[in-house]
Amino acid sequence: MKATLLALALAVSLSTLPAQENGDWGGSLNLTIGNTGIAFGHADRVNGIRINWRDRGFDYVNGMNMTFWIPEDEPYYGTVNGLAVGLLAPAGERLHGVSITPGAVLAGEHMIGLNLGVLALVSQGDIMGINVGGLASVAQRNIVGASFSALAVVSQGSSDGLSLAGLATVSQGGLGGISFSGLASVSQGPMWGLHAAGLATVAQGTMTGLNFSGLANVSQGGFTGLSIAGLATVSQGPAIGFTFGGLAAVAQEGARGVNIAGLAVVAEDILLGVSIGGVAVVATGPIHGVNLTVGQLQSNEEVVGFNVGIYKMESPSLVGVNLGAIWTETDEMGWLSVSGYNRTYELQKGLTIGLFNWAGDLMGVQIGLFNIVESNPPPFRYLPLVNARF
Repeated sequence: MKATLLALALAVSLSTLPAQENGDWGGSLNLTIGNTGIAFGHADRVNGIRINWRDRGFDYVNGMNMTFWIPEDEPYYGTVNGLAVGLLAPAGERLHGVSITPGAVLAGEHMIGLNLGVLALVSQGDIMGINVGGLASVAQRNIVGASFSALAVVSQGSSDGLSLAGLATVSQGGLGGISFSGLASVSQGPMWGLHAAGLATVAQGTMTGLNFSGLANVSQGGFTGLSIAGLATVSQGPAIGFTFGGLAAVAQEGARGVNIAGLAVVAEDILLGVSIGGVAVVATGPIHGVNLTVGQLQSNEEVVGFNVGIYKMESPSLVGVNLGAIWTETDEMGWLSVSGYNRTYELQKGLTIGLFNWAGDLMGVQIGLFNIVESNPPPFRYLPLVNARF
């Protein structure tokens, strides 16, 4: 303890002396031989231990650099290879090794290694390694490695590795690896890997991998992989893989894979695979595969596969096994349609079973209480129980 206080007093006193060897940076007491040893004050080059009250600039320290007060100003000078220790804010242009402080670690170009700032880590360039910023880790370029912060991990470049943040993980370049955030994981570029957030995961680029959120997963580029959200998954690009939204699964450029939503699965292009919507499965393009809803199944093009629309199925073309309880409406029907009311405006190919079956033309069989085939000649146009035409 006495040695520490003595070193502090010596560092303070030397910091106020006129420069001996470093110009405007102040004086120093060098107990060194060929820059190797112990230096107090503003020593420029040290292989060993350098103790200074307040860093204002140096060339390098290979060993340990200890400072007690915040740096004089920016830009931060000097390279530390080894241990950078500060009472408030150890700083340097390049920090290599272990940087530790109860305050904030500050770097001009980068900090690489084990970086621990009880308050924060702040770099005007990169942060790489194992990074613990008590409140925040902030880099103007990239963050690479394992980063932990109570509030936020923020990079103006890309972020790769493991990120744990109490509030948010934010990357302006791209977010890759694994991130867990209390509120949100946000990338202004692509997002890839495993990402989970209490509220939302958001990417202005593509999302690739596994994404989980309490409210919403939103991608302007599209989903590839597994996407699960408490309320909605929303993609302005294609959705490929497995998507689940507690309320809605929406893909503006179509969805391929398994898509499940409590209320609706919606695509402005093709739906291909398995689509399950509590109230609706709707696409402006074709729907192919297994499609289930207790509400309405609707496509502006064709529906092909195994289709269940309890309330209504509506499409220009229905091909496959189509099961409904109330209403099926199409221009052309193929294979099998079971519904309370089967309405085919043009050609029915196959079998319809319902209370009321109505077809413009028929190559198949209608079974129901009342059956209409407009192309049949009287008296076969309107028949109870069974109507047929081949």
